[in-house]
Amino acid sequence: MTKDRVPVMTTYWAPPEAEAEVLVVDPILLAEQARSSMRLPKPRLARSPANSSWVNEYTWVWLESAWKEKEATARAGASWATVTAKPKKMRVTAGSQSVSCPGPGRAWTPADGAGAPSKGGCALMFSESGKGIDVTVTVPYEVSWTGSDGSGGDLGVLTTTATQSVTVLEAAAVARS
Repeated sequence: MTKDRVPVMTTYWAPPEAEAEVLVVDPILLAEQARSSMRLPKPRLARSPANSSWVNEYTWVWLESAWKEKEATARAGASWATVTAKPKKMRVTAGSQSVSCPGPGRAWTPADGAGAPSKGGCALMFSESGKGIDVTVTVPYEVSWTGSDGSGGDLGVLTTTATQSVTVLEAAAVARS
């Protein structure tokens, strides 16, 4: 016994697509969203001398992490905002010692000798010895934004910080006449 099979056809009706609504969002809201999503690089501080530092001698410091501006964009419909963060200086603090440098510093070279840093160099001078002295580096980024409608402005400062431990040695000398 065979059955005849009849194909079944189902038809659905869908109304024509409505024109897409144009979504307009205030770009400042998008700028705040982009700012909050921005991830700045954690500073990686390098030193010379690398292992231990010495009392009353310069310890050169510089960043091994990237020193460049960062961008983030947020979009909603036809609106967008781009946030730009630019590093402005590097601040290095160890106890009561602190130094602010206009850039990322640079590695010490033999040509620099034992004198004060110059030509982009940055250094601390420890006044007392000890183990486990915390050295903190802070990099503030100035943040600005531009929006799809031509608006823009200042969004303040974002800061990134890191700390490392340093041993500072002291050399004792005896002079006899």
